[in-house]
Amino acid sequence: MSTNEPILKDGYEVIVVGAGIGGLSTAAVLAGSGLEVLVVEQSHAPGGCCSSFKAGDFTFDMAASILSGFGEAGFHILRTLFDYLNQQVELIPLDSAYRMYFGDQSIDFRADRQAFSADVNAIFPQQAGSILSFTRELDHVYQAILNASGPPRPPRDESTSHKWGLLARHPLGMMRLSRYRRTSTEKLLLRYIDNPLVLAFFEADLVYSTGYGIRDVSVIQAALSIIDRHVGGAHYPIGSSQQIPDRLEKSIVSYGGHIVFRTPVEEIIVEERRAAGVRLAGGRVLRSRAVVSGISVCNVFRHLVASEHLRPETVQWADSLQPAPGVFTIDLGVPEAAIPNDLQPDTVLIDNPERDPGDFIAISVPSLLDPNLSPEGYHSVSIRLADPGTRPSPGDPEYDSGANSRLEEEKANSVLSRVERVIPGIGDAATGRSVAGPAAFERRTGRPGGALAGPRVDGLPAPSGLPGAVTGIRGLFLAGDSTSYGRGVALAAASGVNCALATLRYLGVRPPKFHETEVSPVLETVPVRPRVSGEAVVDTISGVLESHRCLRCTDAPCMRACPAGVDIPNFIRRVGAADFAGAARLIREANPLGETCGLICPAEELCQAKCRRADLDTPLKIARLEALVCGSAPGPEGWPEPVEGERREKIAVIGSGPAGVSCAYFLSLLGHNVEIFEAGVDSGGLPANAIPEFRLGGQALLREVECALSSGIEFRGNTRFGLDINLDSLWREGFKAVFLGTGLQAVRMPDIRGIDLPGVIDALSFLFSARRKVTRELTPRVAVLGDSDLAIDTGKLALTLGAERVFLVTADNEEKMAAAPGHVEAAREQGIEFVTGKTVTGVLGEGRVEGLETRPTGGWAQTPATDNDYPDILKVGTVIIARERELDTATLEYLGTQLNLNPDGTIQVDKETLATSRAGVFAGGDVTGGNLVVSACADGRSAAISIHRHLEAAPD
Repeated sequence: MSTNEPILKDGYEVIVVGAGIGGLSTAAVLAGSGLEVLVVEQSHAPGGCCSSFKAGDFTFDMAASILSGFGEAGFHILRTLFDYLNQQVELIPLDSAYRMYFGDQSIDFRADRQAFSADVNAIFPQQAGSILSFTRELDHVYQAILNASGPPRPPRDESTSHKWGLLARHPLGMMRLSRYRRTSTEKLLLRYIDNPLVLAFFEADLVYSTGYGIRDVSVIQAALSIIDRHVGGAHYPIGSSQQIPDRLEKSIVSYGGHIVFRTPVEEIIVEERRAAGVRLAGGRVLRSRAVVSGISVCNVFRHLVASEHLRPETVQWADSLQPAPGVFTIDLGVPEAAIPNDLQPDTVLIDNPERDPGDFIAISVPSLLDPNLSPEGYHSVSIRLADPGTRPSPGDPEYDSGANSRLEEEKANSVLSRVERVIPGIGDAATGRSVAGPAAFERRTGRPGGALAGPRVDGLPAPSGLPGAVTGIRGLFLAGDSTSYGRGVALAAASGVNCALATLRYLGVRPPKFHETEVSPVLETVPVRPRVSGEAVVDTISGVLESHRCLRCTDAPCMRACPAGVDIPNFIRRVGAADFAGAARLIREANPLGETCGLICPAEELCQAKCRRADLDTPLKIARLEALVCGSAPGPEGWPEPVEGERREKIAVIGSGPAGVSCAYFLSLLGHNVEIFEAGVDSGGLPANAIPEFRLGGQALLREVECALSSGIEFRGNTRFGLDINLDSLWREGFKAVFLGTGLQAVRMPDIRGIDLPGVIDALSFLFSARRKVTRELTPRVAVLGDSDLAIDTGKLALTLGAERVFLVTADNEEKMAAAPGHVEAAREQGIEFVTGKTVTGVLGEGRVEGLETRPTGGWAQTPATDNDYPDILKVGTVIIARERELDTATLEYLGTQLNLNPDGTIQVDKETLATSRAGVFAGGDVTGGNLVVSACADGRSAAISIHRHLEAAPD
């Protein structure tokens, strides 16, 4: 069973499909209004086009690099939203949005309108008056948009009283909006301008900024694009465009919302003309009172909503939508010396404005603004252009073919030759290069065809004719750039706010008040390179710095190597956004003992062994970050929201070790009534009683167990399974399922002579005594038999308690030892002597231990060579047995009569479901053969899902 399957409830108040800016903005407002919100995203991270990715230490924006909507004036929807959410974001104000090379001319699109107008008039002196008349009309349209609190909305999105109120207050403005909402920019331009080159100039500007030319974009969209850059200005977020969705995600999570990644939605369920939930890939059905789609309307009405629930005209309309061209991208790492000193961070090339003004090449070098986006001495360069050609989609056989790759490389070379105009020698100077056609852009963002913009209704200028938030299906709402708001991060956010308000009205919830704050969390500042080393990872500052080393691999090999399936790239991404509570919550959605595992897990053999950062320097310190994150958010804010209300079936969990606590915790999150039965007085199992304090000190484990139990789990201590309770008694008490996580609480003693001599002790008794502060006198020379982490811990503890020499004796050579190599090396550095390749044949002594008799193990070479110096009879006064563990005798005898056991006495289970041979009984952790705390936690989670499914399938 996959440990990556999300733990989800059966229903939520609102489910949002897609974690683009539209969906995230909707979810943030809804969660802030007190609704229980689930966001389902098929990609590995949030943001869609407003996100970033890494190639080595180079950071590249996915698409959006120039942001409007954060200004103090104008259409400042993003500032309003971030003020409402109280989310801090640091921005770099841009004096110029971009520079355009328009044929032989160049012009900076300055924030200063007078300076920009003077530059335009210098290029088109004969048309200066006509251009002024055109932009004045756009000014009137823009002011009307501000008076209406945004672009015109379809009739379904606005109440009649609201529309009449706007008309009464702003009659001329509302009439102007009504007139222009379906008027192309070309028609307005031709009223004032007949110069082809001026028309080509506005064509080039609008194709780049909106995705459509003057014939295909509405006057309203043009006004927002052309005028707002001079009123609200343009900004770039420090840390890349990923900062915007990361902050929205942080708001959603802090308000109690939930986001799952890598989870495609197959269907929006419609019942009696009302959206009732979604069906996930794999068949899981989640119910909701409302569904919000933040993805393309093409996908919604062509794929997610069954045609039987749509009117024929809706199906016809969806089929008629015209897609925008795809996006072709080249991402390069370039030495600093190759970038001209006068290059703008964003540059647009229009080589032949007279013949094809819409044929642009956009060059973005965000590291000119934020040097942290590339290694010192280098720059990150992204080159984008529209690609109207037909290319294979991710599912097509030709997609991964060599022919497709060759075509894309040839196109890239042609594009780079054109870019040489502003960055001479860029192709030869690049130290790294990635080429991605529309199919790759589709795979990364989910946009059909890798489109540059949302679709357009045939015969209408974009975004006219596209739907608003409210659809013809009750409870189904839309957000994003394929709605009536159009393209751009600010407009996608505005569509999200509009969608949230419509959803709240539908659900009968009072909408929030958006107002200016005295001190805005939106900050304009400049970035600096950090001078504090993140190597130690001892506090939040060093943790954030270490998180920035993460390469954010899309296939996440570290996550696949984690037995618990922790979403490592996303928790580290949240750390980078200083969202420690959100990062801790994400960890605990997979593993309730995140801090404990971060402290004791052999990460160098698991997640860190697969970290691709090692190809550059050293692996990311994943385990240390996990421990830091969970330790910094131990309270409720760092845990998933517990289930409230009536509980479901009663389930018994035997044992309060990692497997038991994990299983009980996730069953509780799934709404079940869970009771833990523990033989001891306290919870925590073997780790709480046997792992030495030098390895698991403080209260980390007990704190995490206590928080897990506070999710609604009842704890019954001092109750022995097989004696005080058994399976039959649990069935009689009304329990519908049982999970066995008893652990292995005894050490298997070897069958050799002298094993009963005083001075021979088992490792668990030795470790238990130490945890309970019971003083045990040790002889100067101690032998530990075993080669696992248990043996290593035992040997280290013996040194700590006063032993002068500790010998760890094992029949295998060092390469075959069960302990993690890192633990072995650390033990050797602390003074433990490894006697490898020796089989113990007896314990010697008269009245007490005096020595250990061994012989060379056949066939094993001794390593290192110094082991040959150890005699076959080793003089020691104490022998500690730290070999295989097993069930205690009473439990073993009882289970032998109830379940199928393996030859070694562990419980036999189905590897996928962890079901035992008896219906309704499941088992996991050490009792089934595991030996890691993180693996036990993974077993508990997998068993919880299996038990939940078992009970759902059981007849009432």
